[in-house]
Amino acid sequence: MSHCDDGRIRIRGAREHNLQNVDVDIPLGRLTVVTGPSGSGKTSLAMHTLYAEGQRRYMETFSPYVRQFMDRMDKPDVDTVENILPAIALHQRNSVRTSRSTVGTMTGLNDYWKFVFARLASGFDPETGREIRPETPGSIDEKLNAELPPGTELMICLEVPRTESIDLSTLKMNLVAQGYLRVFAHGEMLRLEDDDWSLPEGESLLVIQDRVRLNEEQRERRLEALETAMRLGGGVAHVVPRVDGIWLPAMKFRGDWYPLMEPRPGLFSFNSPLGACPECRGYGRVITVDYNRCIKPELSVRNGAIHIFEGEGKVFSECKKDLMRAWRKSPRQVRLDVPWKDLKQWERDWLMYGDGSDPDEMYERGLWYGIAGFFKYLESRTHKMHVRVYLSRFRVYQECTSCHGQRLRPEALQFKLGGKSLPDLFCMPMDELLAWVDKHVTPRSHEDPGLKHAVAELRSRLEYLNEVGLGYLSSDRATRTLSGGEIERVSLTTCLGASLTDTLFVLDEPTVGLHPRDTSRLISAMNRLKTRGNTLVVVEHEEAVMRAADCLVDMGPGSGREGGRLVYSGAPDRIAEVPESLTGAFLSGRRRISIPKKRRKRQF
Repeated sequence: MSHCDDGRIRIRGAREHNLQNVDVDIPLGRLTVVTGPSGSGKTSLAMHTLYAEGQRRYMETFSPYVRQFMDRMDKPDVDTVENILPAIALHQRNSVRTSRSTVGTMTGLNDYWKFVFARLASGFDPETGREIRPETPGSIDEKLNAELPPGTELMICLEVPRTESIDLSTLKMNLVAQGYLRVFAHGEMLRLEDDDWSLPEGESLLVIQDRVRLNEEQRERRLEALETAMRLGGGVAHVVPRVDGIWLPAMKFRGDWYPLMEPRPGLFSFNSPLGACPECRGYGRVITVDYNRCIKPELSVRNGAIHIFEGEGKVFSECKKDLMRAWRKSPRQVRLDVPWKDLKQWERDWLMYGDGSDPDEMYERGLWYGIAGFFKYLESRTHKMHVRVYLSRFRVYQECTSCHGQRLRPEALQFKLGGKSLPDLFCMPMDELLAWVDKHVTPRSHEDPGLKHAVAELRSRLEYLNEVGLGYLSSDRATRTLSGGEIERVSLTTCLGASLTDTLFVLDEPTVGLHPRDTSRLISAMNRLKTRGNTLVVVEHEEAVMRAADCLVDMGPGSGREGGRLVYSGAPDRIAEVPESLTGAFLSGRRRISIPKKRRKRQF
């Protein structure tokens, strides 16, 4: 229950827009629905009076320096608003414009996914496909016991790199001074004090840390040697086994994630410099030049297929002359009298990319620099305004060729959980994703102390999204592509996940675009906010939401000048007793919209 004494928000003398000195009480900790005909003053009362005053008073708690960075609404035209709570408005409009914002980032799903993947995902080598795990002395010893017969003789080595500033003999002397006696080279064990052997320039030395046998008696000694080898060898240990009297090639064990990166949360976020694709910087697409916009495929090159080079008065008409000169010198028999669409692929490639990648060099040598070289030349001169304007005619957004639209760097894409990478999960609808989490993630939440909370929050947000009828959305859906009703319900899910209490929520027609079968689920989500001690004021026309309200505020009786007055305020089941209430007439059944006898034909 709220901290206010009388449990009501009192609005007195509200005159915002067409409101006519409205006095109304809003019960705290309850669901209040403001309804009435369109233009009757519902939004003026809920948004522009109640929310505006709640936001203004909350902003006053901040310092003047902080307030200058915040968007504030004007003070509403009202005498007094008492007992108001800090307010959050969920508008029925989509004001998001950045392409970085997705359903996953807005609801906080991505923040929990990157933590879950950092703790649970397995890395796989991009070339071999084998699983990669940082080795420890204990894990190395387990692998040796699994792969080699008991009693096998082992040499545990560390790799010592050779620099250009030191020769082999000096390196040998330094190692001997540190207490090392032998190395493994040329397939055999050699002494450092001997001078009758050498190594190719730049080849590293495998210095023997210890010689042990693979048995239980020497386990502690093996672990100590492996730990020392990894510590002194930059996290890498080499083990050379001897089988049937023959020294086998050295087995290399790494204590890091090479060739991948350490799975930290930032690696799995496209909004982080660590995890974003270096090519597209986490946008999933890049701005490139569409060369096809320069081509008229039905024409031949002689007749103007490359239309940007046509016309004597055009700035770049000299380029066609360069093409003709290079064509006469070229050994390739490219057909310039055949329509572009009928040319062979190698002919198009020559016209498009020319004889080399450097347009300036090709021009100096009298060779063809290609359409691509022409644009490359222009790109080097974008400091000129007219060049930038010209290039804008040919620029398009294309999927990033490095990450293929998945936004993450290649190293992050090699980590998988339950056989799926993070972008694979971002593409899944919320209803399918919830079932997948219950199968692959929830059973493993006990593996890490901090993981249990993250998995619980992840799962609860997925449940909320399904509750409000958004189970068809995917996490990678751009927020700017959502409708007004969708963005409002996504915001409602964000509030549910934040577990706010003692807060005033003002919602503007959250059922817009919602299938009728999901209305009850939306009501359930709003009731969940109410049970936490929050106050909900909802502007709504949906009958089911009105009947589920604790308090119904009916504005009217008409629209515009005929509205702006309080027609009824109280329990929903008593509004039918008010004769001037249009809402009460429809809720009681006195009036109804009949099904038309004749329907309009569909127009295609």
